[in-house]
Amino acid sequence: MNYYKISNEKKMDRHLLDLAHASIAGASDGRISVKDAQDLLAAVKDGNVFTDVERDTVDHILATFHWTEKARDWFLKELYSWRKAAHAQHLKPMTPLELSNQHFSMSDALLSNEERLVRIHDLKTAMNETNQDHDDIGIIVHLANGDRVEVLSNFIELSGDFVELKGGVTIPIRAIEKVEI
Repeated sequence: MNYYKISNEKKMDRHLLDLAHASIAGASDGRISVKDAQDLLAAVKDGNVFTDVERDTVDHILATFHWTEKARDWFLKELYSWRKAAHAQHLKPMTPLELSNQHFSMSDALLSNEERLVRIHDLKTAMNETNQDHDDIGIIVHLANGDRVEVLSNFIELSGDFVELKGGVTIPIRAIEKVEI
């Protein structure tokens, strides 16, 4: 069986797509319910890793399928909580020099626009902090291999879609999960 399906030129998780389609078919009201959202989340959590393919598939399902408001709110809250708890123990320290040799996740580390706005605010605050006091700022970054790392830097500069650290190391903003000031 083929585990993937190509949609919009992206590889998608066929099982998650099949669950989403089944949830809106038949006698239902055409929307993903809380029960359906629970089934989707269980399928996402089955390997205890949120892969880039699963992330792209979830983004697609959130954007293209109709959800009840309660189901969408529940799903996003639970997914965020699970990702936060599941990945907290997997954080690896890394120096800016070590980070310069890494590849970053192509998917955004954050799911919601609200989280992305907070990330930009925190990056701007960190930039001001490092320009004034040169204190170390912690940045949690998602790598292409699925690892989450924390890098400390006493220099942060925003430039377009990237953050520059001391030593000229650049990180795409999409790969940044959290800024610890």
